[in-house]
Amino acid sequence: MLAPRRKLSTVNKSRLAALSLAMVAMTGGLGLQSSVALGQSSPGSAESMLTSHERGVTKPKEEPKLAFVGPGVVMKVLVKEGATVTKDQVLAVQDDRDETGKLEVAKGEVESARMQIEAAAADLELKKVTLARLEELYADLIKQPAPKNTNRDLDEARVAVKIAEISIKFRETEWNKAKLEQHLQQIRLDQKKLVSPIDGVISKIDVNPGEGTDLSRPAMQIVQIDTLKVEVDIQATKCKALKIGDTLQVRYTDEDKWMPATITFMTKYANASSGTRKVRLEMKNEADREAGLPVYVKLPDNLAAVTR
Repeated sequence: MLAPRRKLSTVNKSRLAALSLAMVAMTGGLGLQSSVALGQSSPGSAESMLTSHERGVTKPKEEPKLAFVGPGVVMKVLVKEGATVTKDQVLAVQDDRDETGKLEVAKGEVESARMQIEAAAADLELKKVTLARLEELYADLIKQPAPKNTNRDLDEARVAVKIAEISIKFRETEWNKAKLEQHLQQIRLDQKKLVSPIDGVISKIDVNPGEGTDLSRPAMQIVQIDTLKVEVDIQATKCKALKIGDTLQVRYTDEDKWMPATITFMTKYANASSGTRKVRLEMKNEADREAGLPVYVKLPDNLAAVTR
């Protein structure tokens, strides 16, 4: 005989209804979360479309830091930050009065040595004339066999000519020495100038007129951005098919225009943690965009399917 069914109380009915609603809500939430997750990994998303692209960054082609060669007081700063400069342009000058004075002295020494050569040459010509006259005077004596073919006057004249010839060589040596000293002094004077080694833009100035030169830090920095470097990390397995000189396509992340860039450097080793190699490219900066911007580097189609 079956036991009679117990009637649910009003309270139990309410609890059962609440439990059912909670289960429905949980199920719907999971479904919604699943739907969102699937949407995030949708094969049509922008990220999945860039499987053959690598993200890199642009850098200046060159960014030398400039410093004075030696100590001194800065006399002039001839440029400002942001200024465009050309190769060999003077950017700043130290107090160079001492070096300028020494250069003038060196120039005087060169001229003095040159004049001494002229004087020695004239003296040689005079002694040659004297010797020629004596040889003409003692022509009959000279025709006699040695040792009777000479006398004291002839011997002294001949020695005088020899000494004059040696004197010219000595004066020429002194002249060359003076010219070398002038050249060295010109270098010392030039070293008082801060000169741009490249065409570029002044990115930083860390010196002012009247200040003593701090040799422990650069006085200025220049960047060259008419050509940009692009640095990108590429999986080592994909780098096997790349070589220096290859051309890849590069575009800024906020543009659709692709531009050619040439590989100029590849590390000979892979990063142990990421399995990538550093690849450096160069591209023309025709739009004059600043360095430091993110870019995409398009790999050849045959590398798109290479697994990591």
